[in-house]
Amino acid sequence: MSGTVINPGSGGASVRTDLVGSDVYQIVKLDLGTAGASVPVVNAIPVSSPGLAGGILQTITTVGATAATVPAAPLAGRATMLVQNVGTSTIYLGKSTVTADTASTGGMQLLPGQSVPIQLAAAVLLYAISSAVGGLVMTFEMAA
Repeated sequence: MSGTVINPGSGGASVRTDLVGSDVYQIVKLDLGTAGASVPVVNAIPVSSPGLAGGILQTITTVGATAATVPAAPLAGRATMLVQNVGTSTIYLGKSTVTADTASTGGMQLLPGQSVPIQLAAAVLLYAISSAVGGLVMTFEMAA
């Protein structure tokens, strides 16, 4: 390891570096402390991943020429969902004013067979509209 002086002409501070071949890499110390405090990371970065333990709900919703919420009643505590077009017409996803076209109000297109994962709390409603009568949307919701 070597040290590199920043702004050497003005008495700048040194930073630790590592020379690998002809490349110089700065060594950075991980610290979780707030301003004015130091809490060094010694072994591992503490990360919490509680998983999805609140349940699963699978629903199929028929959508047509008017925007409808998908699913009609969201799973309480929903954290994420998978939305799949299981019909034969194009589905458009968006907010309550979504339209079945590529205009500025047009939603995200979901072609037959396509799916998209979305992290969306139960309080946020997702709407779908179909390019033809009888569109089918499957939602697979997971709660935290």
